[in-house]
Amino acid sequence: MSTLRQLRGCGSRGRARATSSAVGRAFAGSAGFSLMEVLVAMGILALIAILVIAAFSAANYGRRVYDRNEVRFHEARVVLQRMTRDISSAFLSKHESPDKNTHT
Repeated sequence: MSTLRQLRGCGSRGRARATSSAVGRAFAGSAGFSLMEVLVAMGILALIAILVIAAFSAANYGRRVYDRNEVRFHEARVVLQRMTRDISSAFLSKHESPDKNTHT
């Protein structure tokens, strides 16, 4: 039994120490990122920034086109309303004026 207790106690503590020392040894020589890692990260960040700028640019272009078309459609709507009003108010009357020079 004492051997089993020693294996259990020593084994779990021994593994924990071995794991922490292995991790410590793995990172012992590295104090930061390598130049290649920094360049890759900056490249990815630049790609994301370009995509975001392109999306905003496309949205801005779409908004300008929409505004331009909205003005044109408004003007066309006003012209058609005037034409409708003028045509609907035009009619021929059979009323004869006493004055022969006046036509109604």
